[in-house]
Order: sequence, then C-alpha cells, then structure tokens
Amino acid sequence: MCIRDRARAAQRLAPFAAAEARQLTVPQHWPDGGFDLIVLSEVGYYLAPLELDGLFTRIVGSLAPGGTLLLCHWRHPISGWELDGDGVHARARHRLGWPTAGLYRERDFVIETFLAPEPPSEAGSVE
Repeated sequence: MCIRDRARAAQRLAPFAAAEARQLTVPQHWPDGGFDLIVLSEVGYYLAPLELDGLFTRIVGSLAPGGTLLLCHWRHPISGWELDGDGVHARARHRLGWPTAGLYRERDFVIETFLAPEPPSEAGSVE
C-alpha cells in the first residue's frame, strides 16, 4: 500500500472511531488487541507455509470468540510461491479446525469465512 492509498483509507475510515488503517508485515508485526473481524485477502500465498502457520497463530490469539475470519484468494498458481489460494484455504481449515460459516468458490477466486469458537460454557454453573 502506498502512502496515497494509506491516506485515502484513513480518510474513508475517519467517521469510524474504532477503525484504523495500518501497513504491517505479517506475521512478524501484528497489532495489539482483540478483533471481531480479521480479513486476509490476496496475501496468504506470498508467505511460506511456516509463516502462514505463524499468521494463523496470531489470528487465533487475537480474534474474539465468535469472531469472523474472512479469507479471499486467487485460485491460480502464483509463480515463484509455494502456495496457491486453494492451498492457503486448505491450510487454514487444517490449522484452525474452525467451522466454515460460508464459502464462495469460482474459477478465479475463493472466499471463505470461519467462525472462532466460543469458549465452552461451564455446565451446571449457578449464577
């Protein structure tokens, strides 16, 4: 993202106090805090498989219970990289073990949403 794009994103997000535009290198850099929604779009296949696993670890640590992870990736081979979009999504399903809440797949791209599990309720607890 270039400076002009970051400025445009910040301007569009200005009315939303909780929204913020940042440019980070993942998985090494990750924002503090918890999130209801994390979007990983068109970047998963640019990571080595172990880096992608590290990114999923970061996501697990910061996505709120019941929160949504949305993945969107190109399905064709990416020259010079180990994974394609289908590989990224398969790795997410395997590493996270979270239910898929929605899936849209066509010839060129795939969009998939996952729901972070809710913490187990304490059976028989009295309030």
